[in-house]
Amino acid sequence: MISKKTKIHEFRKKLIIKAAREVFAKTGFTGATIEEISAHAEVARATLYKFFTTKEELYLAVVEDAFDEIAKLTRDTMLATISTRDKFELFVTRLLNHFSENAGFFGLLMQQFGAIKLDEQSKLKLHERHRELDLLLTQELDRGIQDGSIKPVDSVKAVQVFNHMVYGYQMANLMSKASSSSRVDEVNLLMEIFFNGISLKE
Repeated sequence: MISKKTKIHEFRKKLIIKAAREVFAKTGFTGATIEEISAHAEVARATLYKFFTTKEELYLAVVEDAFDEIAKLTRDTMLATISTRDKFELFVTRLLNHFSENAGFFGLLMQQFGAIKLDEQSKLKLHERHRELDLLLTQELDRGIQDGSIKPVDSVKAVQVFNHMVYGYQMANLMSKASSSSRVDEVNLLMEIFFNGISLKE
């Protein structure tokens, strides 16, 4: 059973991460200060430092929290009792909606990612989170291949292509802060390119 002290500890940590995410979304990493984040979280700086010793460490926690959201979205979608293609379509729809709903945070994240100096261990942690997400999609693609609904392909490489296409498309939208297409049209285009290609069948 989780103790009351542990619950309070986790609550404060999540509160600080949420506040940091909101401050980063508003001012960016370089513009944010520990003082501003602690004030936004309504905790003393000494309390914040009990959880995170540097702004980089706090930033990493914010990014990991964002990964957790996307991981949950991915897992929930892959558990749906629909076909593999329909799962991927639902995933793209939910992912694009999630990015749009958090456009301020993800937009600044992309703009200033290069300004953050993460150590090798932190980079490895982020890489592992990427691999976890890729695995969820790869496993579903393998199921589609096994049941004959998807043609045999290298599922690992196919998921890499899929992610680069979807994430790259959405990141471009966030950077330009505009999209001329409806969400349905965007999803249909990405699905058409990935599953059917763009060449005319002979």
